[in-house]
Amino acid sequence: MINKQKATRLQLKANPQYKYHLIFDLIESILFKYTGRFRSRILLLSLSSLILPTLVVPLLPNSWEQKILTQISITAQAQQSQELATQKTVLKIGVLAKRGTEKALSQWQPLAEYLSTNIPEYTFQIVPLNFEEIYQAVEDNGIDFIIANSGMYVDFEANYGANRIATLKNLRLGNPYTIFGGVILVKADRQDINTLKDLKGKTFMAVNETSLGGWQMAWGVLQEEGIDPKKHFQELSFGNTHDTVVTAVLKGEVDAGTVRTDTLERMSAEGKIKLADFKIINKQQDPSGKFPFVHSTPLYPEWPFAVAKDVPIEISEKVSAALLSMPSDSPAAIAAKSEGWTIPFNYRPVHDLFLDLNIGPYEDLGEITLTQLIQKLWIFIVGALLGLAALTIYFQKRSLAQQTLNQQALNELNKSLEKNAEEQRQQKEQQRREKEQLETAIYTLIDEVSDATDGDLTVRANLDSMELSTVADLFNAIIDNLQEIAVEAKQSTSQVGSSLKQNEVAIRTLAEQAIAEAQETRDTLMSVEQMSQSIQAVAENANQAEQIVDDTYQTIVNSTDNMDLTVNSILNLRTTVGETANKMKHLGESSQKISQAVSFIEEIALKTNVLAINASAEADRAGEYGQGFAIVAEQVGALAKQCAAATKEIASIVAAIQGETQEVNQAMESGTAQVVETTRLVESTKESLGLVLEKSQEINLLMSSISESTVSQAKTSQNVTNLMQKIANLSETTSKSSKEVAQSIVETAQVAQKLESTVAQFKVAN
Repeated sequence: MINKQKATRLQLKANPQYKYHLIFDLIESILFKYTGRFRSRILLLSLSSLILPTLVVPLLPNSWEQKILTQISITAQAQQSQELATQKTVLKIGVLAKRGTEKALSQWQPLAEYLSTNIPEYTFQIVPLNFEEIYQAVEDNGIDFIIANSGMYVDFEANYGANRIATLKNLRLGNPYTIFGGVILVKADRQDINTLKDLKGKTFMAVNETSLGGWQMAWGVLQEEGIDPKKHFQELSFGNTHDTVVTAVLKGEVDAGTVRTDTLERMSAEGKIKLADFKIINKQQDPSGKFPFVHSTPLYPEWPFAVAKDVPIEISEKVSAALLSMPSDSPAAIAAKSEGWTIPFNYRPVHDLFLDLNIGPYEDLGEITLTQLIQKLWIFIVGALLGLAALTIYFQKRSLAQQTLNQQALNELNKSLEKNAEEQRQQKEQQRREKEQLETAIYTLIDEVSDATDGDLTVRANLDSMELSTVADLFNAIIDNLQEIAVEAKQSTSQVGSSLKQNEVAIRTLAEQAIAEAQETRDTLMSVEQMSQSIQAVAENANQAEQIVDDTYQTIVNSTDNMDLTVNSILNLRTTVGETANKMKHLGESSQKISQAVSFIEEIALKTNVLAINASAEADRAGEYGQGFAIVAEQVGALAKQCAAATKEIASIVAAIQGETQEVNQAMESGTAQVVETTRLVESTKESLGLVLEKSQEINLLMSSISESTVSQAKTSQNVTNLMQKIANLSETTSKSSKEVAQSIVETAQVAQKLESTVAQFKVAN
C-alpha cells in the first residue's frame, strides 16, 4: 500500500492531470458495482461522448473537481453503509444437484450444519440448483457460496468474480481422490463401436452442456480426434443426470453416452447396473497408477468450494478454515462421501480445455460473424450511435450559432481578433498559474510529510490547499493511526521488556532447581536399581530352592507310590502262598485218596487173579470144551498181574508225592511267616514315608509362598524402578524445558529490545 501511494505521488508530480484519470477510474468502479464491467464501460463512453464536447479543456475547474470528489466520497460512504446495513445472517450455499434435489440435500445438508456449528454467528443454508438455475443464481448474486463442477467454477471465476477456497477430497472405494475425468461408454454387445471414430453417425447422450465430467471432457477428446459433435453425430442429446445417461445407453435408447468417472462403479455398487454390460471407448491408464476408475479422458481437479465476489473476506477466511479442519469421519464428510476438503487446486487445465473448445470465458475468442458482433455489442453500438448523434447535433447547432456570430461580428473582426488573442493569452496565463499552484501544493504536501518516511509521526499535512485537501486529510488520518500504533507498540515493548527482565532470574533459578532435582532423582534411581537387582537375585535363589524342594517332594511321592505297590505285591504274594498251601493240603488229601484207591485196585487185582486161577482149574476139568475159556482165564490172570504191578508203581509214586507235599507244606508255612513279618515292616516304613511326605508337602507350600512373595516383591521393585526411571526422564525433560524457556525468554527480551529500539525511531507527540 505504501509503495502504491509513493507511485501515485510520483505520477502526480510528473503529470498533475493524472488525478483526473483517478477520478474516472473511481466513476467506472462505481458504475461497475451496479451495472457490470462491460455495461459500465459503454455507459462511461456514452457519458463522455455527451459531456466532453462542452468540457473540452486541458484541465477541469477546481470547483468541478471538488464536486466530483465530494460526490464520489458521499457515494462510497453510502455504499459502505448499505453493505453494513444489509449484511446477511443467513449464508446460502448453491449446490449443483446433478442427481436431483433430494440427493443433493441429503449429501450436503450436514455440511451446512457443520459450518453453522463452527461459525455460530452465521446460519448456512443449502440451495440445490440444476445446471441452468445455478448460473442464474450466481449472476443475480442469489447465493454466497458455490459447490459445482470445475468447469462451472472457471466460468464463474472469469465472468462473476468467484474465487475458490477449497477443493473436495472425493471418497470412492474407500480412498480419497482430488481428480476426476470423463467416461465414454457403449453397450458391451455393440461390435460396431470400438474407437472414437466409430461414433460418427451415431446417437450420443451427455449429461448437460455445462457438465465438465459429463460432456466437456469427452468433447475435448472428440475434438482432438477430429470429430465435431454438431456435424458428425446423428443426434446429440442431454439427460441432465448421470444416471439417466447410463440407463439410456443400457436400454439402447442411444448408441453411446458420457458421464463422469466413478458413476459406473457407484451404480454397480448400488445394484442398478453390471459393469460387464458396458464397454469403455478410448480407455485411458493413469500413469501414477493411483486412480482406479475407468476413464476415457485426461484427469482434472475435483469440485471446488467457491465464494461469490461480494462476500466479505473475513467470512471467506472463516469458512475456508472450517473446511480445511473438517475431520474425515465427521457427519458432513461421510454424507458427502468424502474425506473433507483440502487446499484449493490449480484449475489451469480446465482453462486450457475451455480455451481449446472456445467455451465459457473463451467463447468470444476467434472469428465472430457480423450477426454475432451485433448481438454481443449492440449496447456499445447503440451508445456510440447516440453519442455520435448528440455530437453531430451539438456541432450543427454550434456551427449555425457560429455562422450567426460571424455575420454579426464581420465589421469588428480586427478588434475581435485582438480581443481574442488577449483573452487567449490571459487564459494561458491563468492555466499556467493554476498549474504552478497545483505543483506548488503537491511539492508543499510532499515537503510537509517527507519527515514521516524517517519515522516522524508528528507531521501533519496542511488542509488549506483546496486542490489536495482530500489527500491531505486522508494522509493525516493515516498518520494519526500510525502514531497510535507506535505509542501502543512502545508501551507494549517496554512492558514486555521489563516483565521479561523480572522473570529471567526466576526462570533461571527454576531451571537450576530442576537440574538439581533431576540429578537427585537419578541418584535415587541408581539406589532403587541396586535394590531391585538384589531382590531379583533373592527371587532367583528362592525359585531354585522351590524347584529343589519340589523335586524332593516329587521323589518322596514316587517312593510312596512304589512302597504302596510293594505292600500290595507282598499282600498279593501272601494271599498266593496261602492259596498254594491250601492247594498243597488238598493235594496231600487227594494223594491219600489215591493211595486208598490203589489199595482197593490192588485188592481187586488179587481177587481177579484168584478168579483166574479158579477159572483155569475149571477149564482143565472141562477138558477139550474148556480150552477157550482157559485161554481167557490166562489172559485175565496176566492182566491181574499187570494191574498189581501198576498198582505197586502208583503206590510208590503217590508215596513220593506225599513226602514232597509235606516238605512243600513245611516250606510254605515258613514262607508265610516271613511274608507276614515283611508285610509288617513294609507297613511301618510306609507310615514313616507318609510322615515324611506330609512334612515335605508343608515345606513345598512354604517355599512356594516364599517364592511367590519374592517374585511379587521383585515385580514391585521393578515397577518402582520403572516409575523412578519415568520420574528421572521427566525431571531431565523438565530441566531441558526450563533451560529452553529461559533461553527463549532471553531471546524474547532481546527481540523486545530490538522492537523497542525500532519503535523508538518513530517520533510521536508527548
